[in-house]
Amino acid sequence: MRKPYAGRRLTLLAAAACVIAGSAVVQVATAGPAAAVPGLQTVTATSPLHSYTGYTVEANCPDGLKVVGGGGRIGRNASNKVFLTESYPEYGGRTWRVRAEEVAPGWDGTWDVTAYAICSDPLRGYEIQTGNSGPGAATFKTTYTFQCSDHKKVFGAGGRVNSADGQVGLTMVRPDGPLTIGRASARVAPGGFWDSWSVDSFAICAYPVPNQQNVGAIWSSSGAVKFCPAGTTANGLGGGGGTVDLGPYHLQAIEPTQQGNGVSVKMTGVQDGGTMAQVTCSD
Repeated sequence: MRKPYAGRRLTLLAAAACVIAGSAVVQVATAGPAAAVPGLQTVTATSPLHSYTGYTVEANCPDGLKVVGGGGRIGRNASNKVFLTESYPEYGGRTWRVRAEEVAPGWDGTWDVTAYAICSDPLRGYEIQTGNSGPGAATFKTTYTFQCSDHKKVFGAGGRVNSADGQVGLTMVRPDGPLTIGRASARVAPGGFWDSWSVDSFAICAYPVPNQQNVGAIWSSSGAVKFCPAGTTANGLGGGGGTVDLGPYHLQAIEPTQQGNGVSVKMTGVQDGGTMAQVTCSD
């Protein structure tokens, strides 16, 4: 049976707490009313379970809200056969877009992909900064965005690979420590790739909110988790590898924890130096 084509897109509008759209589900979880980021809520959109060459899912904020951060997750028994190639804000911050692709030359197993959009009322000074690694053939590339405008801080970061399907996957997406830029890294599939490709980075910036901070942890395993300090809530998610090549391993998940106050990160394997989980938090 022929697989669904790689360019297929799933766009989902969140109009209620749980909406069935075809065989996909959209869910909305809201934060407490005292949050420093007003209107904070997380929208999730999950693809059907299938065997795809590649699949794109878009989680859309409700009308009037914009993403402050987001992430994605590959589900079911994908093992090291599927990696994330896109996780970034789209349409001026209305949407968080996630794409996953089977590692070349492909796989016959079934899997799904979920997009998470962390949405809020538009923050003061909201902007999205971008960066690009430049084209050319290479085993590994990293890039960073232009800095946020004066006095602004990063809330969430994103990344996007520009390449043939299944040939290059993301290895890291996160802000820098001081929350001034967004970073993204990517690496070719283990079988190698010798054509030109590039990776884009994204940073969602706005004026700081009370107790805004960036916390992280490195685990010596293929997965890592980091929670926000007590009394704070996650605004932006990040993690994975580093700004140098740490081996042939790729991102499979950067997702909110079930409690909504942290991040969970998963790689396709245990890379040199471990796996980083990084989360931007605020009151």
